[in-house]
Amino acid sequence: AAAVAAGKSAQQIISEAANIVALDNFAYTIDESIESVDAFSKVIVSMGGSADDAQSTLSSLFSKVKEASEDSASSAALDFAKIGVSVKDAEGNTRTLLNVLYDISGAVEGMDPRKAREYIESVGITDRNVVEAMMRGRKELEHMIRTQKELGVVSKESAENARAFDAAVGKLSVELQRAKEAITDAVLPFFTWFVEKGEKAVKFINENKEVFKGFFYGVAAVVTAVMIPTMWRLAASVLAATWPFLLIAT
Repeated sequence: AAAVAAGKSAQQIISEAANIVALDNFAYTIDESIESVDAFSKVIVSMGGSADDAQSTLSSLFSKVKEASEDSASSAALDFAKIGVSVKDAEGNTRTLLNVLYDISGAVEGMDPRKAREYIESVGITDRNVVEAMMRGRKELEHMIRTQKELGVVSKESAENARAFDAAVGKLSVELQRAKEAITDAVLPFFTWFVEKGEKAVKFINENKEVFKGFFYGVAAVVTAVMIPTMWRLAASVLAATWPFLLIAT
């Protein structure tokens, strides 16, 4: 039981490390800190959504921001311009997604709810829980994300530790595979010899079926000649000992 529990714990650790690495990879692809991505995901989960929903939203928004940043005449740039949100800072660098999210949330604050949803969805944000979070206003959204960071999120250090662990597990897996291959290579000649001998034995029996039949018939005859008379004598002894009682019973 202890071994099973330890095995499950090890699997859980490996799985959690893989999740952290995957989160770090995602944060890297959208050029956002892992702390911010995890905090935003936790906000959406706390509202009844999922981390996948949160990451899907960030991914869609990243595509929109990238398009608007690279082409000021694109439809994405026009969508951001409609609500007065800039995707670039004063130096002309693309802003982080969280800052863009805060600006969008502030831009729709106080609007008619239906109009606010339309503006939010126009820039690639369609998940219901995310839309509801943003409609609470910039200050509330900032507060929710800050609170999650204070409560605890995956840090860059955690991600580095998870990557180191993941790499160690990967190296161990390679070495175990190499050991398995070496053992297989060592025992294959014996198994090959065993199979070949077995094949020859079966072939010999098939080629000499009549001889083997005669042999087994002979064994059967010996058993019949020796065992059956003995069994009859035993049966007669039992009958002789019990027939008076059987007569009384009848």
